[in-house]
Amino acid sequence: MAGTLFAASAALAPACASALTTFSAYDDGASTAAAAVTSNGAQVSFSASAGATDLITFEGLPLAQTNGLTIAPGVTLGTDPVGPTGGDSIVNAPFGTPIADYGFNITSGGSQWVNVDGGTLTFNFATPITSFGAYLTGVQLADSIQINGANVVSVPGASVTDGGVAFLGFTGSAPVTQVVISASNPISDQIGVDNVQYTAWDAPVPEPATWTVMLLGVGAIGAALRRASPATRLALFSAAN
Repeated sequence: MAGTLFAASAALAPACASALTTFSAYDDGASTAAAAVTSNGAQVSFSASAGATDLITFEGLPLAQTNGLTIAPGVTLGTDPVGPTGGDSIVNAPFGTPIADYGFNITSGGSQWVNVDGGTLTFNFATPITSFGAYLTGVQLADSIQINGANVVSVPGASVTDGGVAFLGFTGSAPVTQVVISASNPISDQIGVDNVQYTAWDAPVPEPATWTVMLLGVGAIGAALRRASPATRLALFSAAN
């Protein structure tokens, strides 16, 4: 069994990775949400850093393959390579036993999660995000989160033999439009993904003082053009075109 790999593609330059705050925790052999004490602590820290987040629990979604499925407003799962048993699917029963090795539900009172079938699980965000975090169950190797190909956080101390629960996440300021979870590094694995959190990016809005300066500048240019001679205005128009 292999572990998990996160990859995220940012809408801005790779330098955004240096501005990230990352969160990583692992509970060896954990097979219930309550037993994931360390991971739960990382999730609390992530939530405090991210602020208000949207949550995807996969509850109420059809038990079916995930390719192209809309799982929340503006959030879709991509078309990914089909794994050994037919592709990633929303499920309500473990792929195998023990569940610590194969993944399980994390949502309190819930029953569903995504089974990642030895391939990748791609989240596409119509509105860019600035934070992403998720529980991964059945983790057995210490793989990583990447942004633009650069590692930013890894699962600490994962056990090949015991399985368990991990929480991985990041917060930052640069917009991200895609996050990929891979269970195929270096070999196929069966993992669960549940309780995904994310924060939508708010595009910067100019301060009122900035708008005032911009409007004054436009007004000054207009006044200067009105005072200019017809020949000067024609020359400026010709130069601009």
